[in-house]
Amino acid sequence: MKVAIIGAGVSGLACALTLEKHGIVPDVFEQLHRPGGVTPSIQTILQVIHRPAEDPLRDLAGRFGITLTPINTVRKIVMISPNRVAAARGRLGYIFERGHSRTSLDCELYGRLSRARVRFNAGVGYQELAGEYDRVVVATGSPFLAMAAGRYHGILRTWARGAVVEGSFDPHALIVWFDKSYANNGFAYLAPFSARKASLILEASDLREEEVEPAWRRFLETEKLAYREEETFLREHNVGICCPRQTGNLLFVGLAAGLLDYTLGFGLYNAVVSGVVAARCIAGGSSYEAGIRDMLAKSYYTYLARLALNRMDNDDLDKMLEVVGQPWVNRLVYNTGLDVVNLLGAVLEHGQPGPLREQFRSPAT
Repeated sequence: MKVAIIGAGVSGLACALTLEKHGIVPDVFEQLHRPGGVTPSIQTILQVIHRPAEDPLRDLAGRFGITLTPINTVRKIVMISPNRVAAARGRLGYIFERGHSRTSLDCELYGRLSRARVRFNAGVGYQELAGEYDRVVVATGSPFLAMAAGRYHGILRTWARGAVVEGSFDPHALIVWFDKSYANNGFAYLAPFSARKASLILEASDLREEEVEPAWRRFLETEKLAYREEETFLREHNVGICCPRQTGNLLFVGLAAGLLDYTLGFGLYNAVVSGVVAARCIAGGSSYEAGIRDMLAKSYYTYLARLALNRMDNDDLDKMLEVVGQPWVNRLVYNTGLDVVNLLGAVLEHGQPGPLREQFRSPAT
């Protein structure tokens, strides 16, 4: 069987590694000249999002056959609104480096390939591959090919203004800021590479491009941040759901399929799992849509949580953190096996329009 994978990010590489285990040698097409993208960044996998799995890394290794090497663990999450601070503590998740350094997750997975060939500097579309290959997996990390295929349903549009900053950081702590005055329907966060270097990002939604830099300056001034910025970037994120995810010989995985945690925009766990599931379905002839059904449902619930956050004003955000900061809430949410996402999503789903839910539903098989 001939399989092409468009994109040599985490999702595409997880798919390629799994196909190799099933005796299928894919061709991987990557538009950049190396794995890992352009700008170094930090991504996390948070345990609370991926329950009922007790440990998401053990889950990835045991059920999906992919081991990931974090650069650190998350032991503390500090959440800040205009007039409140709340902190969660415990075994909360893992921190990963993305980019082109030797310690990045992208380079780690790329180095494990044994037979698959990665063609760099190869920007291709699915149309030119669909006739040559039995299956084409779209793992581009963006919705543009889904848009071209007429399968994209936009639901969020954000700007990511960020920088790699120098300072003094707790390497086990994430900081998240919520403030409508600079982030609008978004947030900002700091995630450490080390005790001396971190990724600082403002995810501002519903702004025009020319409004992003002033919002970044308001963020730094409001939160009294004066870090030295080493590498800066500005990226537009069109976030949406691809529906359907499989038609004919074409499959969409990871962010290209809209499979992420919409609350904070993290998608690393889903990228790996969807790549593995796509490969297993290709090898075994089973339904990819059926294989990602639970993941789609959880993505939908996190989207409902994001809509709820969007409706809040700063007073509401203060009240939310006042509740979140209670010790009993911290224990219940972060230090038990309670599937908070599914429970909260079931509550928020009441009264939502049917077409929205259908975009996140796998067709009956």
